[in-house]
Amino acid sequence: MGLSKLMLPHGYQMDEDKIKEIEVIEQEAIDYLPKQRLNKIKRMGKLGLELLERDLKEGAINPLDVKITVKYLESLISSLKRNTLDDLALEESTKYGKTFEYLGTTITRSEGAARFNYSSCQEIVDLEAQL
Repeated sequence: MGLSKLMLPHGYQMDEDKIKEIEVIEQEAIDYLPKQRLNKIKRMGKLGLELLERDLKEGAINPLDVKITVKYLESLISSLKRNTLDDLALEESTKYGKTFEYLGTTITRSEGAARFNYSSCQEIVDLEAQL
């Protein structure tokens, strides 16, 4: 669904040029290979945040609505990191050594505390529930 079809709050205006730009970026993100799609998602996020900041400053949107939405997006990102990204990124980084350059960023893999999942141990689950 394009942005032009979104239900906007009463009185909320969005530039037609911005809508078209976002719709073009959306379509490009769908059409490109995964790495290019990631770049499009980054552009969409940046543009969306710029528009959001403008709307907040102009009073066009309730800051409480934005706060709730940002908390929701943070939880989605945290979940992605915790459930998938962290382990896969760690695994990928082992191919490059302890410290390496990747896309202009120096990455150093540190040996952190091991992560253990005790959810299948009923005794620990019961003890955690008492906390």
